[in-house]
Amino acid sequence: MAVDTRKYERTIAEAGATEYEGAVVKRFLMVHRYFTTSNWGRMFPKGLFLDYGCGTGIVSRFLVRMGLEVVAFDFSKKMCKITKENCSVPVVVADALNLPFREKSFSTVCVSGVLHHIYDLERAFKELCRVSRHFICIDEISTTPPPLIIRLIQLFFQLLFSLRKRIFKKSVIKGWRVYRASEYERPLNPNHLVQLYKKNGFKVVEMRFFNEVPLSYLFLPEIVRKYIFAGLVSSKGGTDVEIIAKRVEK
Repeated sequence: MAVDTRKYERTIAEAGATEYEGAVVKRFLMVHRYFTTSNWGRMFPKGLFLDYGCGTGIVSRFLVRMGLEVVAFDFSKKMCKITKENCSVPVVVADALNLPFREKSFSTVCVSGVLHHIYDLERAFKELCRVSRHFICIDEISTTPPPLIIRLIQLFFQLLFSLRKRIFKKSVIKGWRVYRASEYERPLNPNHLVQLYKKNGFKVVEMRFFNEVPLSYLFLPEIVRKYIFAGLVSSKGGTDVEIIAKRVEK
């Protein structure tokens, strides 16, 4: 039986909520601005969105800027407070395995970087599928290795990243030394996620892979980083996977 890690995860989130913005969120701002969240907002421009496990509100802030109506929740009170400050959306402190929302309360549920923290995926999927009326969008760490050419590009940038760290002799990510990642984080098998969708009455309509590279710290203009990152998006494999599913109408 899987260990219930909720208390442990909550403790980490509460202790590092402020530093999380600098240590983690800044690494993914470009991904959400141009690729995942912006894609979700364009595909499903109507209805109420749920930012599932919002953290400090990286998904919420971009959906709100697109003029969409959003409700967010997280189990960390401090994370919820920062989300509220970032984007002024209704925020609820809640447990992902026991959502305080009615069935089909949201047109679209957005889940970014949350499921790899949850010990009971079966129960989590049951809940997030229960509250979604139409669509669920997931962005998660994947077990699928990137294609060889992308791995070579990643290696090149990781070497540059390491070199810069040695030259400056300090953490290149502000707040990283304060925020501590969970010991229970683990990549997820995309095929398993697809099966969980199917089990709960949803059908996958789109799946693509992203590949993380520490581009944000190479002093390149954002427009350059954007196109480099776009070149690392793959349909065959990668470090992160985006899966969008639609409820199967009976």
